[in-house]
Amino acid sequence: MSLSPDTPTPSSKSAPHGAAFGRDAHRVYDAAQLDGQYLARFGVPAFVEFVKRWQSDSAALVDACSRALDVPFGEGKDETLDIFHAAHGTPAPVLVFYHGGYWRSADKAWFRFIARPFVKRGAVVVLPNYSLCPSVGMDALVEQCTRSFEWLWRNVASFGGDESRVFVSGHSAAGHISGMLLAHDWSSLRSSSGFPIKGVTAISGLFDLEPIRLTSLNQDLRLTAESATLNSPVNLPLPARLPLISAAVGGLESDEFQAAEPAFRRSRRRPLMQHRRGSGAPLLFGPPFDGQSRAPIQQDGPQSDGTVLRRKTCVSCLSAITAPSGCFPRRKSGV
Repeated sequence: MSLSPDTPTPSSKSAPHGAAFGRDAHRVYDAAQLDGQYLARFGVPAFVEFVKRWQSDSAALVDACSRALDVPFGEGKDETLDIFHAAHGTPAPVLVFYHGGYWRSADKAWFRFIARPFVKRGAVVVLPNYSLCPSVGMDALVEQCTRSFEWLWRNVASFGGDESRVFVSGHSAAGHISGMLLAHDWSSLRSSSGFPIKGVTAISGLFDLEPIRLTSLNQDLRLTAESATLNSPVNLPLPARLPLISAAVGGLESDEFQAAEPAFRRSRRRPLMQHRRGSGAPLLFGPPFDGQSRAPIQQDGPQSDGTVLRRKTCVSCLSAITAPSGCFPRRKSGV
């Protein structure tokens, strides 16, 4: 797998003088500047080293945990998922983690290390794979992720999970996937709670694909104006039963990523995620995490003893997932 340009570039952080924030804010950039906002891997000189550490930590976890790897959820070669069983207690809450990589790189196997603190505290962790662009288009990719979630929810009891406590998380491109799953019509599952997703944590998510369509990334993504609109969570309505939601963005990320920190709406008549800041809608939690990018934060996973995002970023994802059924940590604004 190739490495993804999926981390922040300090040189691309500042918007042109006088840039406004709104749904069309990206239009203040020329093509090179817009690429600088989104093609951000080279802003972290140690990025390759981080990836190697993720892979090393992930390999070590495989030997240390009860797991089932590459379980098929469909017939396609990429339609597999990894299941890490809870260390104790069943039925257990379930964290479903989709990997990032701008929809065109990386693999679930890179991120197995994320499971360690969750399984230690009695949660099941599931990491689905999905086919990458340009081998598939965005419509097919989203449909595949939808099927992976449906499969695991229907089979959750077989691996010790609690169907009433299934949480979804992802970073960057997978923040987008998380948003699309949140907006999907899951009525066919007949969840006892009315909605099968108990909570969502989106880290540096990409919720409006129109700016992405205008970057060189689109050589692989092949988005049209129509497909970008239909696959943008910012354009989609809220579910009838809104679950617990958190969103975070790195303090050193570009202005476009800073602007993409979502403000979640509670009305079904409003967009699911207001992609740009300045909307006046409150965030459920959190400011940018202090002086960090995604790469160091994710690397902290195995060593941080549980908190996915450090310090005052947001309410602990661990606390939400491992809380007793029906309980949530207190919601705070601007923690």
